[in-house]
Amino acid sequence: MQEKKTEMANKKPKKANLLDHHSIKHILDESVSEIVTSRGYEEDVRMSNIRLFFGTIIIVIALFAQFYNKKFPQNRDFLIGCIYIVFNGLLQLIIHLKEKNAILVTYPPKGSFTSTGLVVSSKLPRFSDEYTLTIASADPKSISAGKPVQFTKSVTQCFTKDGVLVEGLFWKDVEALINDYAAEPKKSKRPVHHKSLPAEVLVFYAFLMFLKYTCGRLILHCNAALAFASSVLKDAPQSSC
Repeated sequence: MQEKKTEMANKKPKKANLLDHHSIKHILDESVSEIVTSRGYEEDVRMSNIRLFFGTIIIVIALFAQFYNKKFPQNRDFLIGCIYIVFNGLLQLIIHLKEKNAILVTYPPKGSFTSTGLVVSSKLPRFSDEYTLTIASADPKSISAGKPVQFTKSVTQCFTKDGVLVEGLFWKDVEALINDYAAEPKKSKRPVHHKSLPAEVLVFYAFLMFLKYTCGRLILHCNAALAFASSVLKDAPQSSC
């Protein structure tokens, strides 16, 4: 921890334009990525590589259209069909369905028991000072996936009047959120599942209950007969010798 403080003190302070919404979010997102990766989470760049791949294809098609035999607007259908509909549509679909507000996707930390990384997302709505940071599992269906955690903080608490990021306070908040996600959830008591008894045991148990009921009735009748006999003997005249 002391090394982190020394490193932060030696780093050039990060400054944002407080009048620019994107500048503020970029500085905060950049700091979050640094904090998460410093905790042993390696960035997963596969989705970024896919985006770069589609972007490269779009650029190649645009260059091909530039030197195409037909000039614009004769090649308009070709440009619209290839670039804007097919590849740009796929790119926007990936961003909408997979990335959403994600700023960082990671692999699991090395040496850990978990099999899933993190998806770190952030939101800073326009004309709002509320910065929301969310940490969730990269694979929500995994048995080792943790419950998503988030915090919402005003950006006025993260920057000075000159736009310099107060990294010490922001670092503590982000690390606390990572610790909340990594915390082991309390194990709830599992319900006890009773095994079903075999049919033979159930039949034998029913037979015993029948005997108990029958014997109980017989005992009641015998007791009643004995009581009646006793009363009769008491009322009978005794013979004198």
